[in-house]
Amino acid sequence: MSNANVAVKTLTPHGASTQLKNEAAKAIVDVAQARVFDEIQCDSLTSDSPAKPCSVENISIRELEEIRSLKHPPLVVQRALEVVCLLLSVVHFSRDLKPPDWSTVQHMLTDTKFLTRVLMYDVTALRAAPELVDYIRNEYFASRPVSVAGQVSLHDALSFERVFRANCATAALFRWGSFMITSAEVTPPVIAYPVVEPSVVEPEPEIKVTEAIVADVTLDVLMPVPEPSRLQLRPDRHFETVVPSLAYSMSTSITMEVIEEVVLSRPDLRLELSACVDPIEGSHKTMDRLHNVLMFLAAKGIKCQLKAGMAKASTTREAGITCAVHLNGDAPLILFLRKLEDLRKRSLDHGEFVDGLNPEEEQLNATIERLEEWFTTRMHF
Repeated sequence: MSNANVAVKTLTPHGASTQLKNEAAKAIVDVAQARVFDEIQCDSLTSDSPAKPCSVENISIRELEEIRSLKHPPLVVQRALEVVCLLLSVVHFSRDLKPPDWSTVQHMLTDTKFLTRVLMYDVTALRAAPELVDYIRNEYFASRPVSVAGQVSLHDALSFERVFRANCATAALFRWGSFMITSAEVTPPVIAYPVVEPSVVEPEPEIKVTEAIVADVTLDVLMPVPEPSRLQLRPDRHFETVVPSLAYSMSTSITMEVIEEVVLSRPDLRLELSACVDPIEGSHKTMDRLHNVLMFLAAKGIKCQLKAGMAKASTTREAGITCAVHLNGDAPLILFLRKLEDLRKRSLDHGEFVDGLNPEEEQLNATIERLEEWFTTRMHF
């Protein structure tokens, strides 16, 4: 007998009232539902937990094709993907809510922009559809009580572990769906944007990233720009990358993990965020993204600077939020990079060089390897 049935029998002894049975069933549903969300999202996930590498960003087209080709998918796979299908239909969802059939799910998976739609999902639209949120939560993230022979039991409960055992890619999408549901139930902070007066002759003015804009964020997040010193070593490079800027993408991004790891291990490094406007999204959406990254870094105890102004997307500049890592204040790292550069110029054996490093140099070398692996190197001279 399952633990759920044992719990129900304990709570609903023979002869108990209908009200008591209903309350017992609801209590079990609430506990089961909370467990599903906790096991996916809680901060106590261990390094060997299957949820760690299981991310939408790691799903391949081949994996999607394998799922789509299934004629009779496992029930947990089908139901998990029904969640994704319902979430992506938020703009045109039917008031007569019901699970989409498998052919509808297959059609969703054939869309060449499917993964892009998932990663770029705007939870704002979901917040405007509370009926859909409630339906998905109750239909898929809570076990439904059913009465069999006078006993209440749980039926068709989805859990991350069950979905993961059936299919890893589907588990990643199920995890994403869980995050979207919980995010939709959180009221976002209100950001005060500067009012830009339209001009008849000139194009829309460039929105400047000023203290007025970030005042509602927190000035503690912003790192003061250091005064240049004549004795300060001049770095020959910096590192930069476009970072994810939506809640789910940031929380599951290896890039954000690397930024946290590197900056916390080398506190003298300086982070700088810059914004580049997507012509389709517009400047206000870009400001939302900048705010998201600021808040994410602040929650990790990481301060950063904001580059003034907003660039426009072009063939040489990708739209989004770029994070640059500047080395100016980290003299040991600059000197070690010079030593590496000299090694490369003289074509010396890198393996022998690494073998001869002391513990401090080993840490410097590990930091540089992480930066070179996950960031683009921008040489200054």
